[in-house]
Parts: sequence; structure tokens; C-alpha cells
Amino acid sequence: MIELGGFMYSYSIDGEGFNGGYGSCEQAIEACCDSHPEAEMLWVGECKKPTQPEQLWDANDWLEQVAAHEDYNGDYWDTSTRDEREWLESLIRPVLGLWLDRHGLRPEHFLVEGVKQYIVESIEVEGSVTRKVRAFRQSLTAGD
Repeated sequence: MIELGGFMYSYSIDGEGFNGGYGSCEQAIEACCDSHPEAEMLWVGECKKPTQPEQLWDANDWLEQVAAHEDYNGDYWDTSTRDEREWLESLIRPVLGLWLDRHGLRPEHFLVEGVKQYIVESIEVEGSVTRKVRAFRQSLTAGD
């Protein structure tokens, strides 16, 4: 799993594919301008860990799958209570987490949220090109 100690930021030159992990938005902007001096637009967003897979396991989904299986043909009738299903989830999720860890199957990616779009303006002063970056708009998620 990618470690996200503190806040981490990533940049994009197309608003879709994000690169790197930087300690601040300013560092991400600087890295983008250094790596892509031709860029006229850039996007920067905050990196976030995805929900861990074991947290997505749901007792209701599993019980519905059992009921739909051909061996049960809809005859299986679940009478478990909400508390009983929550207890089942509290048992199964840690086992799934152990399985993911043992086999190195934790997600290695991150999500990018709070994406802001910036305009990059190149200004030439006395033969030297300076880039000025200003905020253009903010998106809710990457790729907006």
C-alpha cells in the first residue's frame, strides 16, 4: 500500500493522469512546471488512500448470493438480524485483511480529490522566461 504520510499532492497536464507525490500543492506545481515547461494548463489534487478491500465485504451481498445460487433456487430464506450480520462482518473483514497482507494484494494506487486547475503563463523579462501560475477553477474529482 502506498504510504500517504501527511498530505500528499499530485499533478496532471491533462486533468486525467496524475503523477508523483509531493508534500504541498506548491511543490507539485513546481515539479510540473519543471517537467513540462510547455504546459499551459495543469491540475493539482490531494492524494487519498482508497477504501481497503476488506471494508467493502458486505454480509447482505453474500447472503443474497447464497439465496440466488442454483442449490438454493431462491428457497433459502435469510432470517438473520442486523446485529447478526454486523457480527459476521466483524469476523470476516479481518480475515480478508490478513489474506490481502499475506499475498501482497493491498492496493498500490491512490485517489486524487479536490482537484484544482491552474493556468500557466510564460512571461519573458530581459531574456529570461518566468512562469506565473494562477488558479483557474476547482473540480470535485479528478478528470472533471
